[in-house]
Amino acid sequence: MNLRAQFERTWRAGYDYDALLTLVHEQQERLGNNATESDAILQQRWLDNGFNDSADANPLQDKLEYVMEKLWYEQPAIK
Repeated sequence: MNLRAQFERTWRAGYDYDALLTLVHEQQERLGNNATESDAILQQRWLDNGFNDSADANPLQDKLEYVMEKLWYEQPAIK
């Protein structure tokens, strides 16, 4: 199962923040995705769910934002 489908299923099932981040890391290793590819997939989830247009936060948005921020800050600096 690809990262997008696996994340969507796990995210909507109510898994906690760290379980979602662990899932992304495991998928990165298994599928060979790098942080940039994973971030693009999660960014698309953000847009598809309209979170960019929403002023009201909700638990799904909070969890997705947490994972995205963790991935972003884990990326090595571009030289």
